[in-house]
This record gives sequence, structure tokens and C-alpha cells, in this order.
Amino acid sequence: MKTYLCFDGGGTYVKYAVMSGDGEILYRSKYETPRDDLDTFLARIHEIWMEYPDVSGIALSMPGIIDIDKGYMRNAGAIRCCAGTYLCDLISEQCGGLPVSVENDGKAAARAEMISGALKDADTGVVILLGTGIGGTVFVNRKIVRGSHLWAGELSYHYLRNQQLFGEEHVRDHDEFDCRYSTVCTPAGIVKRYAELSGETGLKRTDCELVFERMDRGDACALQAVRDSARDLAMMIFNIQCTIDPDAFAIGGGISEQDSYIRMLREAVGAYVPADQPLCPEPVIRPCRYRSDANLIGALYRFFEQYGQNG
Repeated sequence: MKTYLCFDGGGTYVKYAVMSGDGEILYRSKYETPRDDLDTFLARIHEIWMEYPDVSGIALSMPGIIDIDKGYMRNAGAIRCCAGTYLCDLISEQCGGLPVSVENDGKAAARAEMISGALKDADTGVVILLGTGIGGTVFVNRKIVRGSHLWAGELSYHYLRNQQLFGEEHVRDHDEFDCRYSTVCTPAGIVKRYAELSGETGLKRTDCELVFERMDRGDACALQAVRDSARDLAMMIFNIQCTIDPDAFAIGGGISEQDSYIRMLREAVGAYVPADQPLCPEPVIRPCRYRSDANLIGALYRFFEQYGQNG
């Protein structure tokens, strides 16, 4: 049985898995992302490959603007050290000349959900991934939209409000950078909002699960922080619905495993539908089938697209 080594590079952790050709995860683990040192980034991948030297290829999911055919990272989001590199070539050189593929993280997740996941029945769909930033992908007629500058789906750069840009006062008590969805709708944004509301210091940006645990125990500040995030994301979703009218949205990333968040998001999206427009569709919200594994599975699908299943 052929196996493949798949990596999902995030701004906080790199998740990796040994996977079979049918997408089954045989082993998984993660490590903290070396964001600023390319040599360390490559060395960690090489070390893991040395543990599994019989894999038939390496598939990457990465943030950033990527020329997937050349394996070139125009930028790399939070993983700054990989920007401007032919990343697939560098990894292949260190890993015995193995074939290596790379896909943008949001588009990898969309590929997985479109082919065999939550959106397999959709002709037009949108995947939104809530992680360190917001990954996003649109597909139309079952084809991923990349755009003329490879910029389609860069939802982290959507603006929620513009008070910072024009020197106006903020609607809420957020700091001057909270004008993008990526700073308020991500897990780190929920933690930050909770800290603002509760006055608690010492929380880490990775403490989102803790906020949900406190919400479940009746913490009012935690409930408001999560609800604020869901309502803000609902605004983005409704605006996208009015722009391309997709069949459905799939929400991914670790936060999608919180059923309470998906419920709040559906409620918030429904509230945006104008009562005076009966023909306006309410966006359909689904959690990603593969949840936090979507990027890994989509990366493998991209590898097969490039090299075939015999690659």
C-alpha cells in the first residue's frame, strides 16, 4: 500500500499525517510552526520524512499566495520564512527527490470538501477556515476560483469596519487593528475579545478552547465573546451570499468542531436576511466534513491531481 506524508502549515502549528491513497490517516501529530527560520522549517520536514522514508510523495497545505504548478510561494502568510521560495523544490531536494506538491490552505480544504465532503453536492460553494487567519475558497461549476492575481478567497483581508483607516471612533472597544475580520472572527480574536470583556490577563492566543469551556459553564463574558465573533462572521457570509449566491458554505478549522459555534453562526446569518426581501436566500451553513483534517486531505487530492495516484 502506497502512503503519503501530508503537512498542513498553520501560523501556530504544523500538523502532519501519514495517509493512505484513499485518504485514511494512519498516523498524525503536530509541532509548533517555525515561522521565521527557513532552515528550521525545512529541517523539521526532513526529520519527519526520515521517520517515514517509504512514503511515495509529500503533499503540503500552506497559507499564502501560491503558484501551485511551480511550487512557488509568492508569500506565505504567517509562515514568513517560506515567502519567495520554490518550496516544493527545496523539500524534494532534502527528501530523496520525492515528488512534492503544495496548495493554498483554504483551497486545499475546499478541494476536500468539494470532492468528498460537506459540499460534494454543491455546484457553487464557499469554504471558510478559521485558524490563525481566515482561509477561504470559492468554487464555481466545480472549479476552484483563483483569480487573475491568485488572490481569490483571501478572506483575511476583508474589512469589517474602516474607523482605523479614516480616524473615526470605533464601534466597540477593539484596538486600532480590529478592522479586519481576521482579527475578530478567528480563535485568537475570540480569546482577545474575552480578555477585553472579562479583564483577565495572561491568556494565550491559543486559549480559545478554554473560552468555550467557560461558556459552557455559564460564563457570560465567554458567551458574548463567542457570539460577537459569530455575528461578525455572519456579516461576511451574508455579503458573500449576495455576491455569488453559492449553494452552501462549509466552515472549517478547529472551531468548527464546536457545535455551539455553528448553531450561533446559523442564527446570526438568519438575522441578516432582510424581512422585506422574501426572495433573498438564507445562506446554508455546514461544518466541514473533515473538520480540522480538511487541509490534509485536500493537500493529498492536489498531489494526485498533479502526479496521479501512481505518483
